[in-house]
Amino acid sequence: MNTHARDITVGLRKSIGAGIAIVIAATTLARFQKFGYVASEALASWEVCLAEVLTGAVLGAGCWILVRPRARFTQGMLLAVASNWGAWAAFLAFTPPLEEAEFHAIAEGRATRDAGEGLDLITDQPTVMAARWFGGFRSMPVPERLLFLMAGVPVLMTEPYVVPARYLGSPPTHDESLVIAAIGFVVSTAFWATVSGAMGWLRRRRSAAPPPNPPLQPTNGAGVTS
Repeated sequence: MNTHARDITVGLRKSIGAGIAIVIAATTLARFQKFGYVASEALASWEVCLAEVLTGAVLGAGCWILVRPRARFTQGMLLAVASNWGAWAAFLAFTPPLEEAEFHAIAEGRATRDAGEGLDLITDQPTVMAARWFGGFRSMPVPERLLFLMAGVPVLMTEPYVVPARYLGSPPTHDESLVIAAIGFVVSTAFWATVSGAMGWLRRRRSAAPPPNPPLQPTNGAGVTS
């Protein structure tokens, strides 16, 4: 490995390490503020930790790419990022936003919970992202289904950190849904740029590998190939 390639590898590793550290610190602080120390430790399961590590690695690699976009962006990255952005644009353009009455019903449900009059917990319901219904066990239109494929994981991972703990199980408010959408957009963009870049690097590494040595031909006693 030459010096230039070694410097690139070291810089990428540092960016990924910094991204992981920042995401773990931020999410741990968010859990501590919402649930307290004991519950925060209980929620730090291996699934949550793995998701945070992967998110930090993706964001770190994405920031490393953005430092020198002309040198590090490839056609594959541009295609993957454009596909992700197209899915977001189609979702925002063709999915109608919630009515004001629906957000009012969410606020009333939270007020009821604050008053201690009961807990209305509905499972398998869609969440609210960018002021629009998203996901859930229901029939989804094509734009929403496409975006769920491109950005469903980061959106659903972000919701528990944005919605206050006492309201978990109820849909996000209008402002919370915008925060979820912003985080989901950034993480999904970094994810597809990183994945496409890693696949391109593997293809280039495979094509640059030296060809295997040809098999040795058997020789006779005189050293002549038979």
